[in-house]
Amino acid sequence: MSVRKNLALAGELVFEAGAKLRTARLLARHADFAPACFYAQQAAENALKGVLIALDVPYARMHHLDQLLEAIPQTDRRALVPVRDRILELDKMYLPTRYPDALGGRAPSKVFTGREAKSAIGVAGQIAARAARILLRERSNERLAITKSARRPAVARKR
Repeated sequence: MSVRKNLALAGELVFEAGAKLRTARLLARHADFAPACFYAQQAAENALKGVLIALDVPYARMHHLDQLLEAIPQTDRRALVPVRDRILELDKMYLPTRYPDALGGRAPSKVFTGREAKSAIGVAGQIAARAARILLRERSNERLAITKSARRPAVARKR
């Protein structure tokens, strides 16, 4: 995939992370805490995958936020390290927020709290914001590279 296509797809994923965050906030306002937590996890997942695609890093199809974070090159991972422990919290919200059998037979809607939803939405927002900054930097670097290549004089070919 070309760098330009990678950046376009990465932008779509980061955009989708924002949409999922808005959905999580709306669900939390209506006291639907389990799905709010799930959508927060999905927002973080989209943001991390957007970073990986923007940086042209291959990754396996997965939903483990910690493993996605570990796949990000060290220089960019530093921006996300401050929220790593909270990423682990979000990681636990992929299955239990949706399936009663993941909670010993209890409905997720009876188990997840407003405090958990608020925390999940907060950390997902931080991850999405940091992902957006990385994406903006990569887009800026791409524009700079295009500008530099356009300025290079054409080399005359010998006949």
